Amino acid sequence: MRGAVYQFDGWTIDYDFRTAIKAGKSVSLAPKELDVLVFLIENMGKMAYRDDLMLHVWGENIPADHTLDHMIYRLRTLLKTDAIKSVNKRGYYVHGRYYIEPPA
Repeated sequence: MRGAVYQFDGWTIDYDFRTAIKAGKSVSLAPKELDVLVFLIENMGKMAYRDDLMLHVWGENIPADHTLDHMIYRLRTLLKTDAIKSVNKRGYYVHGRYYIEPPA
């Protein structure tokens, strides 16, 4: 959601600035990385099926499956989180709690 600020797993994720901040450390996220992360956060507690996730983020220009796998790996690594779980050959699940600060 444009303009929103998300609180997730100790991170503050600012959609417009495409950054994640935790304990004073800032991490820049590529546009598609941020879109994937926000989709997962907004669907927290539910499984995000691979096809739904890819269609939401890439639209009709869906890349190869390994692109999404690599992006999830990068998000886990960049954010140093284990909150993003894989559901074998089906999708991803994010556990925890989050808060969305609506756009001003």
